[in-house]
Amino acid sequence: MMKLQKMVCAGVAAVLVCACSSLVPHTQARGFQGEVPERPRLGARIDRMGRALTGNALIEPMGPDDVADRRKEAYNRAAQADWPQFVPDLQAGLALYDGLDGQCGNQWLAATPARYATLARVLADDRIWIDSDVATCAEYLAVERAELEGGPHNDCGGRRPTDDVIDVFRSRLVNGSTAGVDDGVPYDDRVHSATDFPFLAAPAVTTSSVIAIENLDRQIAQRGDEPGVEELLLARARFFADYEALDRASSMAEGRFRTAGDLLRRARARSAVHRFGDALADVEAAERAGSNAEEVAALRASILVAMGRAAEVLPQLEERVARHPGFATRSALAGAYAALNRFEEADRAYVAALGDLDTTLPFPHAWIHFARALMWTERAGEAVRGEASYRQALAHLPEFATANIHLAELEMARGDATSALARLERVVAASGEPEALGLLGAWHVRTGEAERGRREIARARQRFEALLARHPLAFADHAAEFYLGPGADAGRGLKLAQLNLSNRETDRARALVSQAQRRLKCIADNSCK
Repeated sequence: MMKLQKMVCAGVAAVLVCACSSLVPHTQARGFQGEVPERPRLGARIDRMGRALTGNALIEPMGPDDVADRRKEAYNRAAQADWPQFVPDLQAGLALYDGLDGQCGNQWLAATPARYATLARVLADDRIWIDSDVATCAEYLAVERAELEGGPHNDCGGRRPTDDVIDVFRSRLVNGSTAGVDDGVPYDDRVHSATDFPFLAAPAVTTSSVIAIENLDRQIAQRGDEPGVEELLLARARFFADYEALDRASSMAEGRFRTAGDLLRRARARSAVHRFGDALADVEAAERAGSNAEEVAALRASILVAMGRAAEVLPQLEERVARHPGFATRSALAGAYAALNRFEEADRAYVAALGDLDTTLPFPHAWIHFARALMWTERAGEAVRGEASYRQALAHLPEFATANIHLAELEMARGDATSALARLERVVAASGEPEALGLLGAWHVRTGEAERGRREIARARQRFEALLARHPLAFADHAAEFYLGPGADAGRGLKLAQLNLSNRETDRARALVSQAQRRLKCIADNSCK
């Protein structure tokens, strides 16, 4: 191995920079001929990216911003015949990266007499190498590595959309391997594919769910106990199974009923816990107090649909869409069509509602996809269409608890237990949601982890009973399903199913009572499977 020269350090922009060469990056030593035009001519190259990070990492990394930006622009716009002029720039940048770990010469290809020249020439020719005769594609820069190191290769090379090319490239430049320098971003926030055309995920149309949730929580904190915070809390409960937020929203709304606005907010909170009769009474009171007629009509219709009375309000909802087509009116109509088993009409209305959305918040997008999924799976019996919509909802809002639970049930049904269990465990860790706990418990009992399963079922039972004590109508249906399944108390299940049916005469509520009655009969006959 050649004798490595000592590190050379220099002050650049008030920072001590150490490189493994006298070519410490500083623009004044090289410069470039001519200015980059402010506006490129039509059809001219303005950017290129064969190998990620070459220009941004290695072209003038320590120069003053204005000078470095002009040099990077020149690099991006250069014609292929002019690429070799950037070899000196790249050599200087490589020398800087080679010294970042305090050890000179362990950069990829640096421990040779040519030092940085070989890799600089390869990178200047900014065309990524691919061997189309090889079907395995797992290593970024695999063909270049094999060619330059003089060995065989069994990888097509190239760059897959799922590769963490930034970490691989920086690691090559610092320590000569494919790992060790981590930028803290292990994957994209969109799901790409290495096998399915067009490979890249569709462009994001909504804000990152992490940012949206942070903003929601910030608004809740800022609003304190002010009127209107109830609806923010209800959003938290609806999407994230945050039942403490539901408790707080309900409690606050119950104490405010002096104004028309108070009454409408209380109606929404009461509807959220399935106190539909009380919610309708508040709507009527708000109307008498002079509340906006359109707002009153929309809320009344949504409550009646939830109660199983969609046919009563369908003409009104269709007329509202004709007069004021938009997200709110179309999504309300879609819900009524779905309740009446007019599935294709409902689906077209849901799609139209999505097209009318003019917000980047993920919540309404996720909710519409969830409503479509629920319709196709639980009412129409079309699991494939439903699963696709659940996945779309979760693409917008991965933390959506109920969507994850329903999707996990579909995954279990078709044998993908690994994904389903991971999904349910994430929900339980985030919220302690009892339905997810019950599903996990049932699975573990069936698959030989009986003790663990029984503990999870006991936790689910305790959680359901606590929620039923506070909001019996809101949780009667899901608790009934639990007791008819892993909770193993069909009598309790029937009572809860009857309570649910007394509150809303929907097809699903009637089916749940029938299921409970059949379960009790088969237990009595000792004929349950």
